[in-house]
Amino acid sequence: MTIKIVCNHCGSDNVRRDAWAEFDVRTQAWVLGTVFDAGHCVKCDGVASLKDVEIPDLFMRVEYDKKFCGGDYSGTGEFVLIPLSLVEVTDDMDSAFEEKTGLNPVHIIHYSEDELFDAAGEHVEV
Repeated sequence: MTIKIVCNHCGSDNVRRDAWAEFDVRTQAWVLGTVFDAGHCVKCDGVASLKDVEIPDLFMRVEYDKKFCGGDYSGTGEFVLIPLSLVEVTDDMDSAFEEKTGLNPVHIIHYSEDELFDAAGEHVEV
């Protein structure tokens, strides 16, 4: 399960924490050294108590047909929900589809990266 950090008062995730960064000579980059406890909420414009909130897993809905191998398609295929986390781990939808279904990704008819769904297949506004 993924989490987000929110303001305990208003629920906004537009929150900040003070931190120290240290320069790493070896990598030639600033790296996070310490994160302090005090939080700040941009929406409340003040000091805030921050809390972790679980975010339900998100999915991409993929339409496919085992008979489809490319080209135009006028029918209605079957649908499968592919976890967004699997798409991110495998770096692309083709690999995630194949891992989830065991099918060759040539059977994919359509999916949209802009539409996300919950585990029940309900559309989620993000």
